[in-house]
Formats: sequence, structure tokens, C-alpha cells
Amino acid sequence: MKERLLRRTGLRPCAPKELATVSSLRGSEATEAISLSKSKIRAQRLHLPPYVLKGNVKKKENTLKSAAEFYDDLGVGYELMINWDARLKREAPFFHKLFDEHDVRRVLDCACGTGQHAIEFARWGHDVSACDISSQMLELAEQNVSTAGVQVNFFQSDLSHLKDEVSGKQFDAVVCLGNSLPHLLTQRELDRAIRSIKDVLAPGGIFITQNRNYPRILRDNLRFMPPTSAEWEGRECIFFRMLDIHTPRRIDFHIIRFLREAQGWNYKIQTTRLRPIQKTHIESALKRAGFKKIRHYADYSFTPFSINKTLDLITVAH
Repeated sequence: MKERLLRRTGLRPCAPKELATVSSLRGSEATEAISLSKSKIRAQRLHLPPYVLKGNVKKKENTLKSAAEFYDDLGVGYELMINWDARLKREAPFFHKLFDEHDVRRVLDCACGTGQHAIEFARWGHDVSACDISSQMLELAEQNVSTAGVQVNFFQSDLSHLKDEVSGKQFDAVVCLGNSLPHLLTQRELDRAIRSIKDVLAPGGIFITQNRNYPRILRDNLRFMPPTSAEWEGRECIFFRMLDIHTPRRIDFHIIRFLREAQGWNYKIQTTRLRPIQKTHIESALKRAGFKKIRHYADYSFTPFSINKTLDLITVAH
């Protein structure tokens, strides 16, 4: 079983020096990838602690899933993979500045996941609506809103039918974060989604989207993200995210969840397909939808975008 796990994931036991290197990555931001061409991480190997591969390892089968199925299946794991307090604190000044500049009162969070950004915007006093294609994400988002004591109007929708779901309501800002647009697998789907977003924006409204910088990821073969760990119902849990790059237009995104059980470790692989969209794809869709002013940033500090400087692409359009 151990050999099959190694073949499937490319993992191998690591030496003490390598373990020290990986330990320093555990607290890294989720948006940073691991370059296979540097340091001691090579040939599609991720150096996880040796104990991950000790004892009994049980596998749960993996199949390629649609975006809705992928996030339904991921469930609370989406919450546990990300340090939300750190992420929201880092991003808050960016959104505060843009919302203040554009006198934003009504916000729509598309592909909202478990609602963490929507909750943050509601805490700031905005009138917030949020949607996701996954019913499980929305169920968890409702629970988070109840715990936070704020009000957010959630509804289930993909990105192409927003106008049908909001009953004529328009928004001063629409956000689509967390690398959500690559789930749209053709340019036609992306165009349709951007037009749908434009339809629900109020005159002068802004659209903000954050995705990955795929030209650099593809060029430098940045297939792996740092592992993150959390406690899941009293058990140690490790999340490992990676890409299989088939062509410059088609990649598979995997989340491998290792869960320590009383009898040993089990792991589950969840996979969905992504289209590695680039700045030009987003910009052309925005222009066709009627957006006039488009800016691209490398990070949430308003650093101008450069393919070589960042792993993120943040686009603001109005």
C-alpha cells in the first residue's frame, strides 16, 4: 500500500534536514507555490514528515469531479486548509480602499465558498449578497454567518445566471476571489460569466477578481503548494494541493487529504479540471462585456502585475 501511495502522489520519506525545510512551510500563505527547480524539492516530490507514510495507509478512490461536486465533497476541508484570519487581515486594506473610492454599499460575492469574505464585508456595514455553485459550501456559509452574527443573503448559482437570481438588484461591487474563474473551461463560458457579472453591476460599479498567475506557474512548473495542517474532529489532518499539467490549456487540480485515524493514516484525493486562464483571457472578456477601465495587480498592495513577480493576478475593472 505504501508503494502505491508513493507512486500516486510522488511523496517519499524525508531526511531530518529536509523535514526542517518542510516544517518552515507549514505556516506559509496558501497562495505560495513550491518550485520544483529549486532547493531540495525536485522531480515532483514533496517532502512531508516521514510519519505520514508510517503505519496503515488507506486510500479512498478518486474521480474527476465537476466544480460543484468537487466543493460539495471537500466540505469543511475548505475551511481548514486556509488561515482565514491571516488572509482577511492581509487583504482588508485593499478592499477598504477600493470600496471607499467607489462609495460601495452593496456587494455581491460570487463563488463565495464558506462565506468568509462576505462575512467580513458585512462586518464593515455593507449590504452583502453571496452565491456559490456548491450547496455544501452554502450550508457551511450559513453556519458561519450565524456564528458571526451578521446578515448575508446567500443563494445558489453559477456565474452565468446571476441576473436571474437577484431579482433586478444591482451592486456597487462584485467580487470573485479564490481562483474561481479557471473553473470555466472555455473562453465562451468565461465571456458569459463576465457579461452576467456586468449585468448586475450598478452604473460606475467595480468588479474585482483574484486568480492565479498561470503563465508563471506553467513556465516554472510550479505544480505544488505548501502542505497545510489542521485538527479535524480531534484528528490530525494534512492537506496537500497539486496540479497535473496536461497542456497549456488544461490542468487537473488535486487536493489530497491525509487524516490520522486510530488504526493509521488514510488519504483521499479529490480532483477537478481547470483552465489556466491568463490576463489576456480575462481582459478580452471584460472588454467584450463593456468594461472600460481595467487594472491588473500582483498582490493586495496594488503592486502592478508582472508575470515574473507574483503567483497571483488580481484584476479590477469598471
